[in-house]
Amino acid sequence: FAIFPVLSILAIFPILSILAIFAVLSVLAIQAILAVFAVLSIFTVLAVLAIQTVFTVLAILSVLPILAGLAVFAIFAILAILAVFSILAILAIFTVLAILAVLAVLPV
Repeated sequence: FAIFPVLSILAIFPILSILAIFAVLSVLAIQAILAVFAVLSIFTVLAVLAIQTVFTVLAILSVLPILAGLAVFAIFAILAILAVFSILAILAIFTVLAILAVLAVLPV
């Protein structure tokens, strides 16, 4: 009769060791699942960053023609200002010539 409790204790130990192995395996499986999720989350973060870089590149590329258009407008504005100055200079020359002509006509 004393042997039976010993045998029952010995029978419990392999069951416990098997259960402990299963618990370790389940923990490892959970860790593997978490590692997979971590890798997947890193990929999603990288994908989000890649999408953001694509959007920033597209935004920069879309800004460049706008800047080029503004530069063209600025060139046209500078040319228009220069044209206005040349017109004003011509008008000033005409007014000087007109004043000289009037002075030449007046008796001294």
